[in-house]
Amino acid sequence: MKSSFLAIIGTLYGILVYGQEPIDVTEQTIKIESKSEKVMHFAFAECDKIVFNFTEINRKELKEIEILEYPGNSKFMDYKSKKIANKVIETDKNSIYEFRLRNDAVLGRVCKVKIQRIPASEATKKFTTTTKWIEKQDTTWTSFTKDIIIGYDTVYEQKSKKN
Repeated sequence: MKSSFLAIIGTLYGILVYGQEPIDVTEQTIKIESKSEKVMHFAFAECDKIVFNFTEINRKELKEIEILEYPGNSKFMDYKSKKIANKVIETDKNSIYEFRLRNDAVLGRVCKVKIQRIPASEATKKFTTTTKWIEKQDTTWTSFTKDIIIGYDTVYEQKSKKN
């Protein structure tokens, strides 16, 4: 009851302050195994507002929650969190954000995560937030393999012959 009330207040706050309705990027329940982390990547447009909500289902603490502007510019970090409600992060430019949830406990944790974006204008309303890794070879150099001999070895074996 209380969490749904906070979600409604957060949505109304986003509409009143930023003039746009929040768009869901992801809403999922995830299990973070013992001594591991879950990492999610999403793209955001220039001047977007990111709204981050997190709740651990059993009211247990999660060791670390961090939101980074890729590749390593930390925008938000919290330790030993049970709940984070409507954390707003403003983006400076089109960029990818990494959401890292780390569990150092002996038991796994089940968490609800909801990430929304409030677009800066109508033009960025249809901005796609999915990311795709593309590996390309650097074009300024060419890699090759060359076989070389680094030494010789002579082995003498004694053989006997039967007559």
